[in-house]
Amino acid sequence: MVQILDVGTAQLYARALLAIARADEPIGSEEGMRLESRLAARVAMPMPIADLLLADPLDPSQLARDVRLSSGPFRNVTLHSSELARMIVLDSIIVLLAKGYVSEAEGLEVIRFAIALGCTRDEVRGMSVHLANWI
Repeated sequence: MVQILDVGTAQLYARALLAIARADEPIGSEEGMRLESRLAARVAMPMPIADLLLADPLDPSQLARDVRLSSGPFRNVTLHSSELARMIVLDSIIVLLAKGYVSEAEGLEVIRFAIALGCTRDEVRGMSVHLANWI
């Protein structure tokens, strides 16, 4: 499994997962535990969920802008935006399925984040069958 080593990218990834999980209702305990598990697996440094809950909400356009700014020609880019999008899609689905389903609001939010990072609808469709209803 690819780990995110850059602190800024890790925070963006974590905030995106949180925004997706919050898309339709407050995060339940099962979703919270899965979110913590995904963060521990993907992020090379500690990322307490309590700190993330206090951060400003992240929207897809802000994520795309911040990723572009962090991947300029003289920056040490750790992940391509399409790789980050794939992580966000796959990991958010894992988190969302803790409650047994992906809601329409959550599914649409996952798609918005992936498209903001440059993925086509066909690419997103290929990442998860759980999004097929909204593409």
